[in-house]
Amino acid sequence: MSGHGAPLTTASGARQETGPILIVDDDPVLQSLFTRVLEMAGFRALVAGDGESALALLRQEPVAVVLLDGHLPGMTGAQVVRLIRADPETELVPVVMVTGASDVAARVEGLEAGADDYVVKPVDIEELVARVKAQVRSRLRSRAALGAAAEHNLRQRIEAVQALARIRSDGPHEVVAEAISGALTRVEGLRAARLYHLPARGIAVTLAGFGSSRSGVEPGRPVPQRLARQLHQRTGRGPSIVERANRDGGVVVALVPFGPTDQTVGALEVELETTGDDDLAGYLALSTAVDLAGMVTALLCPLLADSAERAGSIERIDKLIASDAIWTVFQPIVELDGRRIVGHEALSRVRDGTPPDSLLTEAAVAGVSDRVELAMVAKAVLATRQFPAPTWLSFNVSPGLVIAEPERLADALQPAMRPVVLELTEHEPIQDYDQLRAALALLPDSVSVAVDDAGAGYASLRHVLQLGPALVKLDREWVGNIHNDPARQALVGGLSSFATETGCELVAEGVETPSELDALVRVGIRLGQGFLLGRPERPG
Repeated sequence: MSGHGAPLTTASGARQETGPILIVDDDPVLQSLFTRVLEMAGFRALVAGDGESALALLRQEPVAVVLLDGHLPGMTGAQVVRLIRADPETELVPVVMVTGASDVAARVEGLEAGADDYVVKPVDIEELVARVKAQVRSRLRSRAALGAAAEHNLRQRIEAVQALARIRSDGPHEVVAEAISGALTRVEGLRAARLYHLPARGIAVTLAGFGSSRSGVEPGRPVPQRLARQLHQRTGRGPSIVERANRDGGVVVALVPFGPTDQTVGALEVELETTGDDDLAGYLALSTAVDLAGMVTALLCPLLADSAERAGSIERIDKLIASDAIWTVFQPIVELDGRRIVGHEALSRVRDGTPPDSLLTEAAVAGVSDRVELAMVAKAVLATRQFPAPTWLSFNVSPGLVIAEPERLADALQPAMRPVVLELTEHEPIQDYDQLRAALALLPDSVSVAVDDAGAGYASLRHVLQLGPALVKLDREWVGNIHNDPARQALVGGLSSFATETGCELVAEGVETPSELDALVRVGIRLGQGFLLGRPERPG
């Protein structure tokens, strides 16, 4: 298997023949691809499908570089590296590991075993050739001179990857991006780094960075359109060297896209100090960016996807609010004995059929639930102007809205011109009663409080004792079929007595049959609402 290798030019300008590149991989497709690419770059390639075959080839003839898959049948890639380093005949042969993007453990094991470098699948062809050339050149020249620079850079990159691995990815993407930027400062010789989000064609947003910035744009702000177009064009071609300049000793700028397979979500740009050798500088800058982009993908991409989904939800919600697609129906609250209407509960509806609870859940995930609740309150208030003045109006609101936006809530309620009851939904626990009471005190005197759906969730007798509500709304769970259940009758009767003693009144929800109504009256319930007493309807 002897033959000539690729001629390379040394520092003195002389041309020197190199040995072949040994490709060790059990995938025939990758064997063929790597062979073709390396031969196009002027190298000769040998192929082995497992570790034993690779070691046998290494004993037969000198090899310039070993391109070694991390996972092989039989021996692992790391085991092969150890055997190469243990043989005096092969201990100085450069080894470049090939690992999966998420296989950090195999990568670290290979480097600890003595691998000189690594590339990450899916492999970028230009990067592969650049790394192989750098290893060949490192061996032909003084390993102590060129090799030391590459090895030092590799150690720095490993430290940066370890720092990135310690970053928690459960926070906002802005915080995680800033943490990534901080971790990149560990790479010695890295003058600057910049993370960009590429959410749509022609749009780029600076996420974080340090050092010099070609964009001059603060994090969270879109970059100029010209730079945005350049970023999209360049990332579409894969990892690349985008700039070389002799400034303060020389710098090289590399740009690498990041994102899940076949999808570019953003780009990492790094500016690296040069060593006076353009090829080595370019190789180090490109390999640094590629290595770090793999970790950036794992940390940022899920958060950026969430961010895009959140932006879409906010846009949809804003359109619903602006287009009057949220409207209100009112269900009467009546005296059970005599059926006189004393109030109305406002119930929001969405024109496209989205359940209100689903809309509020979507808004909560997007962080704009207060915006939706306030819009619902404002629309309901405007729709009640034709109601008779003596009746009061009730709304479902979350304790979180009251605490966060008491002034804006008061403004939304001001046009009601009637008593208002805020039904604090039981689905959200109240963490701080003092804080809630302080917020309620900022609302108009015409506003009182009800504890909604008592017995169905977090709402409890503790709510009643802590808040002193005017009303306690009894959940349908306790009302349904109460006439056939003595235990329920006893419980509801006891709650009625408790309410009277504490100065509030029970309102039975979901009254649907005359038998249920009669049973509620017998146990002392004075107010109720339900289909038997009046269905939700639009005013007028």
